[in-house]
Amino acid sequence: VDCDFSSCRLETHYNGVWGTVCQYGFTHMSAAVVCRGIGFEEGGKAVKKGGGEGPIWLSNVACKGTELDIGDCPKTCGGYECTHGDDVGICCWGLNNDKQGVRKNVRPIFTTVRHLREECYIPDRCVESYKEEEVVVRGSCKGLYDEEPSWTQKMRQGEWERFDNGECDDNQEMCCQHDCKLNPNEIASLSIPEKFSVTLFSEKYFEGHKITYVGPREVDCLSWEGWQDRAKSMLITGAVKRPRSSWTLRVYEADDDLLYMPSLLALDYLGSITIPYINFQGTSSLRKYYEDLPSSNFMVIFYGNVLVQRGGQYEWCTTSSDGSQLLVEGNMVVNNDGRHEQRHVCGTYEVSSGLVPVEVRGFLSTGSLILHAFWRGE
Repeated sequence: VDCDFSSCRLETHYNGVWGTVCQYGFTHMSAAVVCRGIGFEEGGKAVKKGGGEGPIWLSNVACKGTELDIGDCPKTCGGYECTHGDDVGICCWGLNNDKQGVRKNVRPIFTTVRHLREECYIPDRCVESYKEEEVVVRGSCKGLYDEEPSWTQKMRQGEWERFDNGECDDNQEMCCQHDCKLNPNEIASLSIPEKFSVTLFSEKYFEGHKITYVGPREVDCLSWEGWQDRAKSMLITGAVKRPRSSWTLRVYEADDDLLYMPSLLALDYLGSITIPYINFQGTSSLRKYYEDLPSSNFMVIFYGNVLVQRGGQYEWCTTSSDGSQLLVEGNMVVNNDGRHEQRHVCGTYEVSSGLVPVEVRGFLSTGSLILHAFWRGE
């Protein structure tokens, strides 16, 4: 608009209101992208124009020249430290037989809240969920020292690509949940109802390392399971009901103090049960499954199979106090033996796809049993 022999002022329409673009950071490459976008194939240049009215919608528009539309260029929302005396103008070269000012390569429909924010749009506020079943996310490990969690947040099914500064972005509904207590790297425990699956990612926008839990599941402390990233984005999806994991537990007791993993010949066999996982932080957590568990000088052995979807090199780990060992296909992969405080040890072992037999051993001399076993890789 407001064209003269040298240039026309560049204005953009946002939220029903026309506004200007600040010259600060606006390059000749940016002008060329704008000119090509309205039909001037030879490009153009940027000049200081001024004279606009209303809001200054954009500043620091820095196109590289390869973009099809100005909407694809890096930019800053708003006109920080800009006045209308700094409004940018453009001069386009060559001939244009099309209607003046009509963009040729308008960007496709937005697919993520991130794209909305990049275009300076404010995402809608998420409508409050009235469903009873929601995932409970906490800022502290559940039951640790019997303290109340530092914060608790209920989250419905959604694609939570970012949470920061009291806002959580949900791509599934293209909305933002305000007053959200989640912050990056602060998720410590989860309560997952049946029919839900939760995947945590170490980076925003579903990138980086990830870990998935399928409900019903109580994740009392993520750090006990080797997950130290604590998450910067999260997927909560519906989960197909599947058979629960099954491990055979055998319990043995010793007459003398245990210093290292004992031979079964020197132990008294107490009994056997089936349990869903190997994830115990304290003797009491295992006693919930085996009521007659001794308080000291006992050994436990877990037998089971893991389903490997794709063969390859995997990392196998135990975290324990006192000692622990992990065998894959009868081979010792992790030797975390001896009396010691909580200690984390890993080893690598290559397996083929299919069911792979795994054995986990642990013993406690005195104190409280800690035993976690997990695998990761392909």
